[in-house]
Amino acid sequence: KQEFGLSVPPRVNSGLASVLRKSLDFAGINSWLDHPKLFENRWVTEQTLHAMASSLFGLRFLPRTYCVSTEPGLPEGVVCKHYPSAPRRYLYREGMPLAWRSLRSPCKTPTAPLGTVAC
Repeated sequence: KQEFGLSVPPRVNSGLASVLRKSLDFAGINSWLDHPKLFENRWVTEQTLHAMASSLFGLRFLPRTYCVSTEPGLPEGVVCKHYPSAPRRYLYREGMPLAWRSLRSPCKTPTAPLGTVAC
């Protein structure tokens, strides 16, 4: 806020988002990229840009069925989980095996929740 004059919403994660093309002001993004403060933590530069753009356009968070978590477990009814930070150990321990089982299931349907079988 102090550096860019924006009130940036907390907990924006660009790993799981639906972004409207019209919400991206590329000229503004290019001017923000000229500021060295944006690169102090390169791990979050992209997410910071998304949060800044969202602060200008407005945003709504995805429903709880879209999960962003560094903790193990899949909440009831989850349709998508993003595993932020490195290493993504739970992506490989729970996410990949679940995706593999779902893809190999002969009874899967597009309307069945992730990891369930609808026959």
